This record gives sequence, C-alpha cells and structure tokens, in this order.
Amino acid sequence: MKKNFTYAACIAASLALFTACSDDVTEVTNVTENAGFDQVDKYKKLPKCDDEAEGTFVYVKDSAKVFACTGDGWVAMNGGSAEKGVDGESGEDGKDGKDGKAGEDGKAGKDGENGKDGKDGKNGEDGTSCTAKQNKDKDGYDIICNGETIGTIKNGEDGENGESGDDCTLTEGENGEVTVKCGEKSTTLFKAVCGKVSYDPVTQLCGSYYDTKTQKYVDAPVKRCKNWSEVYSWVDAGEDHSDWTYDPTQYFCDDNSVIHAMCQWEDEDGNLVTKKYDGVNEYCDAENKKIAKKVPCAEGSKEMRKPTEYCYTTNDNSRMRTAEMLVCGSGNNETRYSPVTHFCKKNAGGVLAEKKVCAKNPDKADPFNIDIRYMSEMNLDDNTSELCDARDYQIYTTKTLESGHTWMLDNLRYAYKGKTASLDSSSFCYGDRHDGNGGLCTKKGRFYLWSAAIDSASYVKDDVFCGNGEFSNCKLPETVRGVCPEGWHLPSAEEADAEMGELGWPELYYPLGMFQNDEGFMQTTDQWSGYWTSTDVSAANAKKKTPVAGGVAKSSEKRDAFFVRCVLDYEKEEPAEEE
Repeated sequence: MKKNFTYAACIAASLALFTACSDDVTEVTNVTENAGFDQVDKYKKLPKCDDEAEGTFVYVKDSAKVFACTGDGWVAMNGGSAEKGVDGESGEDGKDGKDGKAGEDGKAGKDGENGKDGKDGKNGEDGTSCTAKQNKDKDGYDIICNGETIGTIKNGEDGENGESGDDCTLTEGENGEVTVKCGEKSTTLFKAVCGKVSYDPVTQLCGSYYDTKTQKYVDAPVKRCKNWSEVYSWVDAGEDHSDWTYDPTQYFCDDNSVIHAMCQWEDEDGNLVTKKYDGVNEYCDAENKKIAKKVPCAEGSKEMRKPTEYCYTTNDNSRMRTAEMLVCGSGNNETRYSPVTHFCKKNAGGVLAEKKVCAKNPDKADPFNIDIRYMSEMNLDDNTSELCDARDYQIYTTKTLESGHTWMLDNLRYAYKGKTASLDSSSFCYGDRHDGNGGLCTKKGRFYLWSAAIDSASYVKDDVFCGNGEFSNCKLPETVRGVCPEGWHLPSAEEADAEMGELGWPELYYPLGMFQNDEGFMQTTDQWSGYWTSTDVSAANAKKKTPVAGGVAKSSEKRDAFFVRCVLDYEKEEPAEEE
C-alpha cells in the first residue's frame, strides 16, 4: 500500500513538472506540450481498470479531473493543488493514504476520504514492523524488529511416555481374607464381617442383640458412639466409650456421636412404632406419639432444650447441658422451674423464689451457670439458704438452727494469703507441701493454720504475729471475724460445743489433719482432725472442735492445719444478773 500511494503521488507531481519524488518511481522526463489523454463524459463511463489498462490516464469531463488506472483502481489526480505533500492537501485524492508515509502525505482516512482534513498528521512517524524468522538451530523462531533480534520463541518438546502401571488382581480367601496383587507385590487385607454383613471397623462395631421375633441373638454392625451420658447418667460425657455396643432396635447414634433411645409408641392397632430423630433439634414425645421440636435455651442461642428442660453449665464444665425442670407446688399450683434461677419454698404450698447472682458483675453473669447463683432467702422446709462470698464469689450452703444462729454447712474454701511469722501462705489444699505447691483444692474445703483462721495479719503489733509461739501479745476481741466472709465470724469453743453437733458431718468432711513439719500431710484419725475455733490456749496451742460424738473442743497445736466453718454474726445475750 505504501508503494502504490507513492507511485500515484509521483504521477501527480510529474503533471506539475516536478522532476523527482522517491526511490520507488522512475523519473519522468519526456513530457511535451503535445501530450494528451483519453476522455469520457462521466466517471461511470471509465473503462475497466485491469492489468492491460494499468498506467492509463483518462480525463473525466463532469468532474474536470484526470484519473489514473493503478493497482488500486482508478485514482483521481489533482497535482495542481498538491504543491507540497507536507501540507497534506492532496489527501482528497489519496485513497491509498493509509499506506502513505505518515505525516508527509497527510493524515488520510482508510479510504482517503478525510485527506483534506488531515493536516494534523504531518508530524507522525512510521510504526516499527516486526518479523519472525526460523533461527539457525531450527528449533524456534527469532523475533526481529527494526533489524534487531529481540527474542526467540522455541518449539516445545514432546514429553516422554510414562511407564504403564501394573495390573492388580483381588483374590478372596477364607474367613474374609482378600489378597491384593499388583505386579510382583502383594498384600493381604481382612474384610470385617458381622454376622452376614461386612462393615467398616473404623466407624462401626459388631453388636449383638436379642431378636424378640426370632427369639435368637443376632449379630449386626452398629455405628460407633462416644457420648453415652444421654442414656446413662453416671457416665462422664468427656470419656471415650466408643467401644460400647448397643441394641440397634432400641438405640441409635446420631451425627454428633450421641446415643439415644429409639422413640417408641403403640399405634391405634397396637403395633409398636419405632423411630429415630434429630437429637439436637428434636426429642421423643412418646406420650403424644410424635417427634417434637426443641426450643432454644435463650433468645439467639444455638443450644436447644425440651420445653420441660432447663440449660446449664458449671464452673468446672463449660459444656452446655440440659436437665428436667423441677416441680414446685401440686395440683393447679404446680409450676416447673429451673434450679439455676429459682428455688421452691415447699412449706408455703410451693412458692417460687428467685436466686441472686453471685458474680463480680451480675449484669454480665452467665445466665446458664448453676454455680454463680445463690438462695439469699431461707427455705423454711429445711431452714437452709446459701451464702455468696464476695471476696472470691464462691457459694456456701448454710443452715439456721433452732437457736436462730446460722452456720455454714460447707467447709471454707477462701485462699487466705496473709503472711505469718514462718510461712508464705497459711492455707493449704489437700496434698500441699510447705511451699503451698502440689495440692488439690476442691469443694471439700481448704486447711488453715490457726494464725490464718484468726487472720493474724490483722492483729500485728510490734511486728509480732498472733500465731504459733505467741500468746501474751494476742489480745483478741470477743468475736473474731478471722478468715470468714464479712458479717460472719470464726466460732468460739463455746459456740462450737453448743451448736456444731446439730450441723452433722456431711461427706464433704475429711478425717485428715495437716502437720507443719517435714512430713506434710499425714493420715490421721478423727481425734486428730477437726475445725478451728477462735479460743486461744497458750503460745503453742488453740482449741479445735472434732466430729467425735459428745466431744468438746480440745487443745491442738497451732502449727497443725484444720478446716474452718463460720457463723453468721448475731447479738450475744448478756448473762442474767444474779439476784
């Protein structure tokens, strides 16, 4: 296209008596005044522009223009106005402008029709043409642009054919044996069979149950189940019981590995209906002969419960669990309630009372935690209530005796850390050494030195503690709060002797003592164990109360460690004056 456009432009230039154009054309020198052209009246009467007519010039009268037959067809010549190609004014005649040298011959449209407006193109430059040529190694092609090789594209190589794999065969042997042979290698597998059915021993077990219809024992595979606590209350949900089997006609294992009893009821014809159900979102309502939907534990909660259940967690187990609601009252006054949030005053015909929250921030307390709520009111049936220790938010069961005095039924668990003369800590867990390490603290209570029981750190005078080896400097008040919660006090020997026997000795009691010597804890008899009182005896001894029937508080060494129970403060009656 570039060559043809230049050739046509040179013809126009020759008509204007220009003598040179470009290297692509022959210089015209034989133009005379007698030169002439063929003529036609109209453009449409131009003859066919073929190879024989190429190079012919014809004058068209109606357009007053000379047309030349070129390789691109008839091209109008207007050399008189194309005095300088640099001005691009001849673009009108440059149908081949798209192949013209950019800028010098004017910016022309694809068909040259915009040539006369193409004066803006005089500064354009030719783009660089690139070619691909097979390289000398004949393994690819060099990319050449503007005479320089800028890169090589190499032919890809065919990959090697892989080796064919060995054919494998399976051969069944006796007792479910299967031999797998691949090439020269072989191995033996054992197909698990339960009765007449094969099964996956990873996810299933072979169970045996009694078929009531055939009155025979039948072997059948059952799904492995881990959580049996739904069936047996004494099973710890955290233990793995996945090797236990069960009767698949009576039980089933859900998708969460929780085992459930089948939901069963009799239909109208007396036939037994047995159905599985979704243990998470459904429950068996056999009384109404249906599978019923559970409800959320609380608004927005993912945990589900039956309408007759409550949800709870505990401080030592954060897993959400459910239990059947209790019943308060009877007949028309019967009300179901959750012991997490309420308790029942049975003597009043079944009146519900709300528990209070025992937590640092009651507004943010876990609503399902059964260990953080307590009965602030007394249950008149057994005269019990509960105490929230605001120091560490532990809850203690209490009982009000006939005297009106209220005692703790639980052993104190407060971790007293006040300094004593010789020890860094003066309260201990079962199994502690002298450094306070290695012990097991449970709800059974902590052991206290007498110095800790009376809170000797609060009676410091001249850097002398009221503990082991001290007596004359210990001037204790009549009522000693000691290590007890605010509003409560350590009982005196007289109080312990008068009323402690009414409390009974629950299973929480340890018949153990602790000796502050190199032997640490020692197994002892009841005679050596007991509860501290606030009654001082000597520099080395104070009184403790033992659970021996009919016994009275006796002297014991202050270096020993025993339990503590506290008494609610009350006004002591003044002794009557003798007449």
